[in-house]
Amino acid sequence: MSQAFVEWVDDGNGRVPVFFDQRRCLVDVLHDYVEHVARSRQGAASPRGYASMVNAATYALLSWLRCLEASNRSWQQADDSLLKTFRDDQLKEVKRSPQSKGDERTAKRTVNVKLRWIYRFYGWAEGAKWCKGVIGPQRRITSMLTKEEHGEERHKSRGGADLYPLCFHGVDGGSGPQYFATTADKRRMLQFFAKATDPFLAERNRLIVELSDRIGWRAGTMTGLSIDDFLQENRRLENDDGVTVIPKVQKFGYRNSFQVPHSLFARVVRFAEMRSRWLAHRGWSESRAQRYLFVSSRTGRPLGHQTVVHLVGGAFRAIGVAAKRGAGHHSFRRKFADESTSDDLQARKLSGHSTAVEDVMHGTAIRLGQSSLASQAPYQRAVRDGTRDAEPHRLRRQVQELESTIADKDAIIAQLRHELGKRNKP
Repeated sequence: MSQAFVEWVDDGNGRVPVFFDQRRCLVDVLHDYVEHVARSRQGAASPRGYASMVNAATYALLSWLRCLEASNRSWQQADDSLLKTFRDDQLKEVKRSPQSKGDERTAKRTVNVKLRWIYRFYGWAEGAKWCKGVIGPQRRITSMLTKEEHGEERHKSRGGADLYPLCFHGVDGGSGPQYFATTADKRRMLQFFAKATDPFLAERNRLIVELSDRIGWRAGTMTGLSIDDFLQENRRLENDDGVTVIPKVQKFGYRNSFQVPHSLFARVVRFAEMRSRWLAHRGWSESRAQRYLFVSSRTGRPLGHQTVVHLVGGAFRAIGVAAKRGAGHHSFRRKFADESTSDDLQARKLSGHSTAVEDVMHGTAIRLGQSSLASQAPYQRAVRDGTRDAEPHRLRRQVQELESTIADKDAIIAQLRHELGKRNKP
């Protein structure tokens, strides 16, 4: 039996889907909604961020369209009961997939993403006059999405319970297994990557680990880093903590700034020069690499959207950390957050500043780029001036510099051994 499906077209700014039902008839309302979503993301996110958002909306609505057809209903006839059936069926399906590893909490979070897109679609359709009386308080689909006065602030304060009432609650604050990378993990991973026979590949992978560990960047930001993000002209933005870098690719199109330690910034600059020589040696122009910092060692093209995730996840497996423990790229972000928060807490104790949870987490949130805290910047600057040079932070920076130096020397030794081995072969 045929099912609803999508075909992708390029509107000149990016790919958008065209929806067809099981009779191969166009479903214009779904296309119009995703096109609306696409327009809102164009210019506000990287090409990969744009594609991620559009794909998520598309496949959530495609699953919903198939559910509607299975129940012989039009999209305007939806109600809470059908939405609940869809939710429960999707949970069973996701739990069967290898990606969920059978973890119910992870599966529920995945289903929640789909449900939110469906709620947003109906909220948009109601506002755009595609339907009337389908979604709202005490309507067939219960939600406060159509009440602007109950919008974003309530969503933040109550986790969206009244906006998306059929979503699974209490599962979005984390996943099942959450592994925190350790210093020993990092050391073993750097040693593992240093064994690569191509010096460019070895340095690329080791630099990804260093930036993940010491800056805490998300995988999407890492993949989207450009050599333009590390131009020497950024030196005018340096201070005692390092050089201010504002990656062009950030979640939700944020423009948060991050402090990259001086030695690490210089190392990225050296790698960028190495990258240019490496490309030229293979006869590849910059147009192939598109100025992305991290490129494929096989093609010279930008790394794929999930490459950093797979790369670090595979390295964890190689050093003996089991996948079922939740070890992956995000483990370094957790490590960074844990160490940053711990250092701030100790620094605040030593300097006599507040140790209230919200105050301690404030500095970590800024370093992680989790939200815009511009309104609190003057206060934060005053606190940071009194804590950043405290003993915990000073020692942490010193240890990281020493670890980085040791890792560099290990890589050089590994490369020399490799070259010596080749020369000694008969």
